[in-house]
Amino acid sequence: MKHIIGLTLLFASAHPLIAETAQVAEDTPCKMCSAWTQYEKARKNNTRPSLADYSYVGYECGDKPLPQIKGPVFKVTDYGANPDDGKSDKAAIIKAIAAAASKGGGVIFFPKGRFCINAPGDDQKQLININHSNIVLRGSGSKIGGTELFMEQHLLPRNPDEMWTTPFIVNFDATNFAIPSDEFPNNGKRYQRLTSIVRHSKAESMSVIVKSAKNIKVGDWVAIKRKDTSPAAIEKALAPYTLDPEWTDISKDGVQVLEHHQVAAIQDNTITFREPVHFDTGPGQSWSLHAFRPLEQCGVEDIAFVGNWKDKFVHHKSSIHDGGWSMLHFKGVANSWITRCRFTDVNCVAHIDHSTHVTASRLLLDGNRGHSAVTIRFSSHCLAARIKDVASHWHACGVSKYATGNVFWRLQYPADSSFESHAQQPRHTLFDVVEGGFLDGRWGGAAFNQPNHLEGLVLWNYKNLTADNDKPYEFFKTNKKYGKIIMPDIIGFHGGRVNFVSKQLRIHESQGKSVQPESLYEAQVILRKKTLPTWLEELKK
Repeated sequence: MKHIIGLTLLFASAHPLIAETAQVAEDTPCKMCSAWTQYEKARKNNTRPSLADYSYVGYECGDKPLPQIKGPVFKVTDYGANPDDGKSDKAAIIKAIAAAASKGGGVIFFPKGRFCINAPGDDQKQLININHSNIVLRGSGSKIGGTELFMEQHLLPRNPDEMWTTPFIVNFDATNFAIPSDEFPNNGKRYQRLTSIVRHSKAESMSVIVKSAKNIKVGDWVAIKRKDTSPAAIEKALAPYTLDPEWTDISKDGVQVLEHHQVAAIQDNTITFREPVHFDTGPGQSWSLHAFRPLEQCGVEDIAFVGNWKDKFVHHKSSIHDGGWSMLHFKGVANSWITRCRFTDVNCVAHIDHSTHVTASRLLLDGNRGHSAVTIRFSSHCLAARIKDVASHWHACGVSKYATGNVFWRLQYPADSSFESHAQQPRHTLFDVVEGGFLDGRWGGAAFNQPNHLEGLVLWNYKNLTADNDKPYEFFKTNKKYGKIIMPDIIGFHGGRVNFVSKQLRIHESQGKSVQPESLYEAQVILRKKTLPTWLEELKK
């Protein structure tokens, strides 16, 4: 007898409530997804789709491949670095970066060999910081025999009482990338308020209407922000659930949105962006536009980042376990990349914070299990693609802290891990053609920062490597203080069986069998551009 699987589809709250049920046989060919059909129709008719448009994520909105920067080239060996001698090369690397910055940018080149970036005797507070655009760290290959940046000693937390305050050893950071004082009085801050949004714009449109476009020009980076403490805003954000008094982040600081954009056109007070806005915006809801001054065109490529983390990982045991060997941090960058890199024996692989249009691709995470893989926080329109985590970090790749519109595409991690959704109001996240475990307790996030994820979490053709589990599975845990995801979309979930509680899902389609199109991200790119770009076709292979 054929095993019959029920399908339930609930469209977005902006649409009339529609419930569809259907039956498909498990051994029938994959059918075209109903949610995708609705998306295509909405795009054709210029109405609001039930799914967000993720086709603009990554470097240069996905319209260009990652660049091949020629130079100028600054070899670290010309500034005193000497591979394979067991001595610290940190000072020499910092000198090479300073030289490149003084020339407006360039390639910091590492020949083959092991370069020590935190050795015994080093100043533990001295980090490798890049505060300028157009700087690329390039090695001679991330495989064995290529370039290794070896972090022998762990770093110390900035506050011994706060395990999460351990810094990263390599930082691209726009914190000191000052906003010119003749434009804005608070020189040096990352976001400066420009104007308010005064007219309603529907989600997935490309424009907003502002009070004044006087201080905005084409090409500028801006951030759409919202902070609304009204009970109505909180109730809508949490629907159909109600506010828990313990969720003080949202109850006291309100509903918050942070979404980054680049200005494509200005007509009167209408600002058009390169990428869609994932929210209904409008007056009376604290929507505003802010200046954002990121680093741009920064890259890390063909390097192995190797730590000295050898202990058995215990979650939250100490600052050493949670982040002693934290490697790479992008903070305040745009149109930048991390590619063809290996991360071995580390606690935290990479954080992408306050950034936009960053591509992290072709990464191998191996060695000893650590705390987290690639985490996207406070960031928008980033692409994590073709990342293979054989170390099985406690938190696989994922999001946190007001992240919105980010895509995790064709990832692989073992059965004893799971994706991350680390609370504090992330939204509109796509896990697309991901193969990995599906374990409780791995989303992360403090109780006061709950829920783990607000609107728009999509698992599309997720292949579960964890064993079958017929116990009811709640995305919104009713008997725990942690584990609260608001009405996700589960489409084409297959592999190990999971007994989802369907009333906690917004869209529930094709349980136990993948759907067509295979990849939502790819299908949206093709719909927008008529074809899959060559760079994406190559990355897919």
